[in-house]
Amino acid sequence: MMNQKVNAEMMQKFHIDHANKTIVMPKNIAKRASIYGTDEYNAFLAYQSIFPNYEIKIREIKKRSARKESKDSLRGLTYEYMERFLKSNGNEEQEEEYRLLRNPKHDDGLESEPKSYVEIRRWFLKTFPQVLEYQKRVDQILNGESA
Repeated sequence: MMNQKVNAEMMQKFHIDHANKTIVMPKNIAKRASIYGTDEYNAFLAYQSIFPNYEIKIREIKKRSARKESKDSLRGLTYEYMERFLKSNGNEEQEEEYRLLRNPKHDDGLESEPKSYVEIRRWFLKTFPQVLEYQKRVDQILNGESA
């Protein structure tokens, strides 16, 4: 039987699925559980002795979140890129809006703080949604996904 210390620490690392009769553990814990004498090894043996008929399943840990992947598709979306895109694809009104967001100097002499990169990027992608669609398509091609 496992002692209280191992039980309390390892309870979060191992998941007992009684419905499917499995002991589920992340891949990194399984790797440590394969080393004789570690806490993970001792806990694994204890769980295995408590639930001898349960199957062992190793759960893969996802390396990248969806949020991280969406940020990758925006890599390279710099102020310089936005300015070049505006010159070749934007109209005069859009260029003026961009200038106002970047350098908010008003005709009446008033000056305010420029907007943050995130706010300008949000405006840019809302104004030119085709940029985001293009970047997503390029990411799909590079990742070997079909359309």
